[in-house]
Amino acid sequence: MSMHDALRARIDELAAVPHLLVALDFDATVAPIVARPEDAVAHPVSARAVRRLAALPDTAVEYVSGRSLDSLRQAARPPENVLLVGSHGAEVDVPGLPTLRPLTADEETIVDALDAVLKLIASTAPGSWVEQKPYARVLHTRQADPVLGAHALRAALESVGRGLPGVVPRRGKRVVEFSIRSETKGDALRLLRARVHADAVFFAGDDTTDEDAFAVLSAADLGVHCGDGETRAGFTVPDPDAIAEVLDALAAARQRRYAPVGSSVSR
Repeated sequence: MSMHDALRARIDELAAVPHLLVALDFDATVAPIVARPEDAVAHPVSARAVRRLAALPDTAVEYVSGRSLDSLRQAARPPENVLLVGSHGAEVDVPGLPTLRPLTADEETIVDALDAVLKLIASTAPGSWVEQKPYARVLHTRQADPVLGAHALRAALESVGRGLPGVVPRRGKRVVEFSIRSETKGDALRLLRARVHADAVFFAGDDTTDEDAFAVLSAADLGVHCGDGETRAGFTVPDPDAIAEVLDALAAARQRRYAPVGSSVSR
């Protein structure tokens, strides 16, 4: 793709700020979508751009994912200084912050009930499965028949809403998550912005849960939505290949800010 001139101009503006936070969703944004989450890997150009950005002064990089923290770490394989936020903000791998708050006895009871209800519903749509997270259970229907999968998602929303009040549902693309914690990606972005004293934030994401992060961006920030659908982001690109081009341009522009006059910028 040829990057839109307006987007390229905003990238150059963002790259010039004193302190920059680059925050990224992982699946279907940095990593092309796959049938099995465990098979997901970052686009090679995006992975290289993340390494370049994370190596620069005054530049913080974080992944903000719906995955559990362990799953995100295994899939993204980021440099050590990249910050990680999992479970939509409920789990963090950020120096000085607690990674995981233990479940209370009441929360354990709710999670066990969620597990039982969702596994029963998943059995009605072959190919569906239930993911276990520390604070949530997730019904995945991507590999199921679309009609049966849609029925399963509706049944899950109705059953949990009726029998387990207070559980937070998060709908995505052929997936629904039920969490006992209410943190969002927007909460995570606010936390990290303050933590690294960012003058501006770049955020890229693809799914409905990423809209919480786009919603907290300011006029000085840059949000890029990957894929179809309505979004609060200022720009939309079609796929992870396009996100890779955006990240490559951002890394190059940010590197130029620190490169001595007359030097070449490594890629």
